[in-house]
Amino acid sequence: MHFLTASMPPPSGLEDLFERFLPYQALGLAVVLFALTILFWICAITGRFFAVRSRPAQPVESKPAAPQPAPPIQTSTGEDPRVIAAIAAAVSVALESHNHSIVDIAP
Repeated sequence: MHFLTASMPPPSGLEDLFERFLPYQALGLAVVLFALTILFWICAITGRFFAVRSRPAQPVESKPAAPQPAPPIQTSTGEDPRVIAAIAAAVSVALESHNHSIVDIAP
């Protein structure tokens, strides 16, 4: 690289600078844009391949079963109903996407 810069005389002005180095910059920009385009198409084709591959063979049309209402909780320790409601709310928030029912609350 040093040999190349040492063998070239310094530019005499802005016009000389553009005349000598603009074609190299344009070529570099074209190479970079071409490489980015190729990488884009490789990613797009790979994404399509995996999207088609991950689809099930036949779509399953099953509806989840409706959750059955849980029977009321029987507490033998005489717990405050507000405590039971708070525990039930906490369980509901923690397991929002799972079917659950509280069977017993014990100290």
